[in-house]
Amino acid sequence: MKRLPLLRALGILALLLAACQPSPAAPGPAPAADIPTPQTGGDAAGEPQGTAPAEAARSATLETLEGEVNWRAGEADTWQPAQLGQALAVGEQLSTGADGRAAVRFSEGTLTRVSPNSAMTLTGMSADASEPTTEFKLDSGGLFVILNGGSAEVETNAGVASVRGSYLNVRVTPQGRTIAACLEGQCSLATNAGEVALTNGQRSRASSADEAPEDPQDMDAYEYNLWFEEDDDALRLALDLGLVDEEDFGEDCDFESGQGCELDDGCDDEGGCDFDDEDDQGDDNGDDGDSGDDSGGDDSGDDDSGSDDGGGSGSGDDEEEEEEDDNSGSGGG
Repeated sequence: MKRLPLLRALGILALLLAACQPSPAAPGPAPAADIPTPQTGGDAAGEPQGTAPAEAARSATLETLEGEVNWRAGEADTWQPAQLGQALAVGEQLSTGADGRAAVRFSEGTLTRVSPNSAMTLTGMSADASEPTTEFKLDSGGLFVILNGGSAEVETNAGVASVRGSYLNVRVTPQGRTIAACLEGQCSLATNAGEVALTNGQRSRASSADEAPEDPQDMDAYEYNLWFEEDDDALRLALDLGLVDEEDFGEDCDFESGQGCELDDGCDDEGGCDFDDEDDQGDDNGDDGDSGDDSGGDDSGDDDSGSDDGGGSGSGDDEEEEEEDDNSGSGGG
């Protein structure tokens, strides 16, 4: 009987101990899978991630120099001898002497050749090499623009010549007339009074900014020879485009190297002719366009001289008639 209270006490103690135990926690959500945290920029070294490197800005360098070639930073600066490999910046100028030639290479591959007796300024150069635009100011002489994509403009005192494609030659004559010759590509010549479009093997001329350019004409032999002399690829390009034929050249022409390849342009001067100089009568005869204008003047001159000759021969006939009259008179006497 004494054991019952003890057992009852032990039971109560067990119940109390059970009540004090914490209840099992409810099952929580499954742990989330590892998700990569997006990077907002910068790696361990601090470099940006996922962006293409910025393209370098375009540049221009004097690739070749021949004879007298001078450079200056601007209009107010003194001319200095140009240096091979020298950089050419926007606003800077080049000039060449009678024996001078220069080639300016742009970083994307565009090439500009400066002819003898020329003065030009690099007036604009876009930074985008994927669609480059380049601008020049030509005061005298000539420029050959050979594009590697993009477009170019050449401003003169008479107008603006432009090209999108490849090959454009712009010349300013001693008389101030602008000539644009498009060997290949889409070219144009514009003045304040109008604009003409040019394509393969065509040229146009503008006398002043206030006169419309002439209608397109075929390039003449003199202009093709200028290209062949300035650029090694021009001959093959002209042949491939069907602008000239191999039969047009003499037997001395080496079509692989271009040596000895020259069209007959009517020049009789061993030192060469400048058909753009209208004051040189011999040179005018070689330029189809100029010779057309000048020969018209010569023809009228020939007509005048012919009429003079006719007058002279008429006078001679009158003198003969007078002599016959005299003779007949003396014979009658």
